[in-house]
Formats: sequence, C-alpha cells, structure tokens
Amino acid sequence: KKAGPLAWIWTLFGFVHVTLLLLAMFFSTNVLPTISYFFFAPLSSLVHQRIVTYMGAMAHAGILFWCEYVGGLKPKFYGDIDLLRTKYTSSKLVVANHQSFTDSVLLYGLAWRLGEIGHMRAFAKKTLKSWPILGGLWSYLNFIFLSRNFNDDAPKIKKQLNMLVEKSQFYSTGNFWLMIYPEGTRSRPNKIKEGQEYSKSKNLPVYN
Repeated sequence: KKAGPLAWIWTLFGFVHVTLLLLAMFFSTNVLPTISYFFFAPLSSLVHQRIVTYMGAMAHAGILFWCEYVGGLKPKFYGDIDLLRTKYTSSKLVVANHQSFTDSVLLYGLAWRLGEIGHMRAFAKKTLKSWPILGGLWSYLNFIFLSRNFNDDAPKIKKQLNMLVEKSQFYSTGNFWLMIYPEGTRSRPNKIKEGQEYSKSKNLPVYN
C-alpha cells in the first residue's frame, strides 16, 4: 500500500524536526563551549565551568526527555533516592552493570531527578571521544577517556581525577558523580565467553 500525502507530510515534518534538533544540540554542546573556552575560561573558570555544565545538563536532559516522554521508556528506582539529595550530598562514584546503552539513560535519569545531571562524568572508551555532537561535549566535561591499557591510562586517570575535584568547586552543587562500568564493555555473549575463557586460563571462578 502506497503512503498517502499526509504520511509524506508527517515524514518530512519528522525529518525537519530531528535535523533542527541535532543542529541545536551541536550548537549548544560544541560551539558554545568552544566560544566559552577561548573567551571566558581565561577570565573566569567559574563562568566557563557553569556554562559547560549547563550545556551538558541541557543536552542530556533533552535526550532523557525523548527517551521517557517520546520513546516511552519508564525507569523504575527502588529505595529512598531522596537520601542522595538530603543526607549523602557529597560527590559519588556510581558503579553499575553494563547490559546495554540504556544503562546510561537510567543513571542519567536518576541524576536528573536529583539535580545533578549537569555534573555527571564517566570513564569511557577513547573511541567515544570522536562521536559526533556528544564526543566534543564529553571532552569539555572532562570525561576520562581510556585506551584500556593501564600503563598508559593510569597517569591520565590521576590527572583527570585531580581536575574533576578542582573544577567541581565551580559547579552549582560543588559535587560531581563519576560513573564507571567495571566490565569495561557491554555484556554481549561473545564478551561474556571471552571473560569466561580468561577466568578458566587463570584458574579463577567462572560466572555466567
């Protein structure tokens, strides 16, 4: 069955809408932070860090809005998460399993609800730095990009952690959340098998 004129109109509308959205995200996550880096950072680290974290918060909140209100993703949180706002108010190391890309959506969703979405940082593989739009933003947000070679990464990790502690004093809450997936990659069948084979070769416990 051929699509009618109305279907083509909605398709065109959707294409234009997504294109404008991506252009707006590129401007807010790459162009504005770059302008801030060259013009505001030399004069005021406070102003620059506030601009970058605000742009990060806006971009990630926009993605979450699409996931939850347009895509229908409905995260469920258990426990008294308000304690993270009222009692445990310092910086946090966020450790989670990595089953799929939606894991990050869930963690950002938690930070969003607690007013910390602009202060989320993460350990990430180096290739993510070259992602269009978000890669540039994550670089400005001081994400810790890893080559997965500890000898090369160790001094970088120490340097970046010191920078995060130093720059967090300019954030509105004075804190940052550092996200890490201990597996270092998504839990795909081939990756699980590789891990099991490695454990067997080293006489370590084998897990599913």
